[in-house]
Amino acid sequence: MMKNRLVPKFGAETRFKVSPIPAVPFREAQKNEFEKLRKRLLNEVLSEKSDPSLRLLMKQAVNEAAGVAWLTPFPMLFFPVLVEELAEKAARQERKQREVRWISPRYYEEALS
Repeated sequence: MMKNRLVPKFGAETRFKVSPIPAVPFREAQKNEFEKLRKRLLNEVLSEKSDPSLRLLMKQAVNEAAGVAWLTPFPMLFFPVLVEELAEKAARQERKQREVRWISPRYYEEALS
């Protein structure tokens, strides 16, 4: 078995100046405007709904959209679209749950027969 001995060679030391860039820019000035937009969109979404369970889902959807939008480079731009998408998703989920609750007793009775 042959053994080769490796001799490391090091060049001149190189240094880099690293300036970290924050993942999300500092936006203290936008906070108030964003909060006003959040409240306005929440009121718009809730004004269309009367069912308490659906209203809760809509509040959660708006809050989730706010959290996701705030992490983007342009939260004021993305937020309304995210609210629309997540509110529609929540409405579909509520409709599906209502169907399941309506159908479930019939299947339960058939299973017992």
